[in-house]
Amino acid sequence: MKAKDIMTKGVYTIKANTLIKDIAKLLIDNKISGAPVLDDDGMVIGIVTRKDLIYKDIEPKLPSYIEFLGGVFYVDGVKSYEEKLKKFLANEANEIMTENVITISEEADVSQICEIMIEKRVNLLPVTKEGKLSGVVTRGNILETLIQWYMLIDYY
Repeated sequence: MKAKDIMTKGVYTIKANTLIKDIAKLLIDNKISGAPVLDDDGMVIGIVTRKDLIYKDIEPKLPSYIEFLGGVFYVDGVKSYEEKLKKFLANEANEIMTENVITISEEADVSQICEIMIEKRVNLLPVTKEGKLSGVVTRGNILETLIQWYMLIDYY
């Protein structure tokens, strides 16, 4: 089976300037885990998930550091702190979204999709055709497919 066979079509999407409160309402009202962020041409430029929104409730902690010979060395790294701070202060999708989104083609095999979800720890993969969004595959889509497949096996 391919992504096009199991994907959800008619996906809820958001624009880069969509307010955080509107994103939260969209996700909760529609019982979805995330939404792709599209530019004006329908290209995927990011994704906002419930996990991203949770960062709004976590006050970022300054990274651990060591002072040595008059210099400061950060143990945990500053980049992680900067990313958490950016999400904490965000007001719009473009400030909180995950960029460099992993997308899959409509022809991606289900086993490939499972591997990506597990290795990259993602719950939702935008499906694209010629660079434009055509649907999404979620872990729920995968489980529904597996259940149907196992039911067929038990039947025969």
